Amino acid sequence: MFAPRTAPIVQWSATNNSAIVLDPSSRQPIAQTSASDGSGHGFTASAPSIIWVAFSFVIGVPLAIAGVRGHLLTTGITIGLAFTVSSWAAFINSLSAPGIADLTLTLIVLGFFLVGFVLGAFPFARIVAITALGILGGFAIGVRVAIVKTNLLFSSTYFANWLVTAAFAAAGAVLVTWKQRAGILLGCASVGSFFTGLGVDLIINDQDGMSRGLRMLFDRNDAHILDFLQHGYHPPTSTQIIIAASIGLIPLLAYAQHRVFVRPFGRAQAESTVYEDEPLATLPVAPALGEKPGPPRASGRFSTMRRQFVSRFSL
Repeated sequence: MFAPRTAPIVQWSATNNSAIVLDPSSRQPIAQTSASDGSGHGFTASAPSIIWVAFSFVIGVPLAIAGVRGHLLTTGITIGLAFTVSSWAAFINSLSAPGIADLTLTLIVLGFFLVGFVLGAFPFARIVAITALGILGGFAIGVRVAIVKTNLLFSSTYFANWLVTAAFAAAGAVLVTWKQRAGILLGCASVGSFFTGLGVDLIINDQDGMSRGLRMLFDRNDAHILDFLQHGYHPPTSTQIIIAASIGLIPLLAYAQHRVFVRPFGRAQAESTVYEDEPLATLPVAPALGEKPGPPRASGRFSTMRRQFVSRFSL
């Protein structure tokens, strides 16, 4: 999907302003269809559109404001989204004309999300999910950068758009490996702001905004080439504002989560943590039989036999 390919041959007819797409090897016509890719048409009158708007907000808002607190919920969402993106890209690039109905494709892709969510919600998937969250966080930034301009960031060199996206994804992977909490915070904020922005954009611009840009970036199906050649991708000004705002909010959302949710990512670690500024109570210790009373023993709200002292302002 991302590698250079032999472009199909497009023959235009000046008489009736139509075109025919030919396979470059066999010179046989390639049937064309709309590149809707499961997005639907319109908002209020299209079931797939309504489903995608609801999905975007249900996933985006919790991740943006409290993703670091979600633990298994967040890991489940992360693996589910990885399944969703992979399955959607595979379907839209492999289906020939006339394809399948938008609603059917939407339900299939969301079925993949459900499978990934269930797998990611198990503790054994924690490490994989945290790494995937870092990658998806960077990926979400790279995708927005790529679709901010008319006909993508690099309109004449398609592969360059994916180099930019891959670079951001790699940076996210490095960050979450090097500084796990910072990577989780920024990953949650990035993915959350992306889907929240997508939901807002779908309501305002239907399928002509970020939705069209995503299809322009991901879709390399020869059956859709005529659609993209004729209509291209022209993001409205409101879409560009939403993209810029959603990227700008990432550090603010990440820092807000860091200050509000001070416990480490995961319940097991939180139970054995004592923060440096946590006041310690003194509890009397009952002496053993025949033993003299000893001094009070310090005991914190989160203290256990084995304490780990952590600053609540550290990453």
